[in-house]
Amino acid sequence: MGISSRRRYERLEVSIPCSVSGLKEFDVLCKIRDISEAGIGLCISKKRYFSRNIKRGELITVAFEDSYISGLGEKCSVSFDVDAKVAFIQEEDEFFIVGCEINDPEYFHYVVFKKKSEENKS
Repeated sequence: MGISSRRRYERLEVSIPCSVSGLKEFDVLCKIRDISEAGIGLCISKKRYFSRNIKRGELITVAFEDSYISGLGEKCSVSFDVDAKVAFIQEEDEFFIVGCEINDPEYFHYVVFKKKSEENKS
C-alpha cells in the first residue's frame, strides 16, 4: 500500500473486495484499488463485466467492509453502501479501471481515519 497524489486529495492504494450495483441488471464483484476523500478507484475484471455497460456519469452503489486502527489503538470496523458517480473508465490489460466521485461525509471521515491508520503503521 502507498499514497499517491492525484487532483485535490492524496489517494491511498488499497485492495478491498467490494460489490457494485447499479450497473444494468446485475451486481459486480470487484476490488477497490485506491481511495481518497472525494473518490474511489475500482478494478473490474473484463471476464466478469463488459465495458459497454459502464457509462461515464452513471450513478452506482459500492458496498464494502474494511477496518483500520484508530489513534487510540482500537480496531474500527466499517461497512459502507456508498453512492458514487462514474467519472472515467480506463482499460488496463484484463481489467477496467473505473474512477468514481463520492460526496458522502461518513465516507470522507473513513478515508481520513484510514490514511492516519496507514501513516501510523510506518
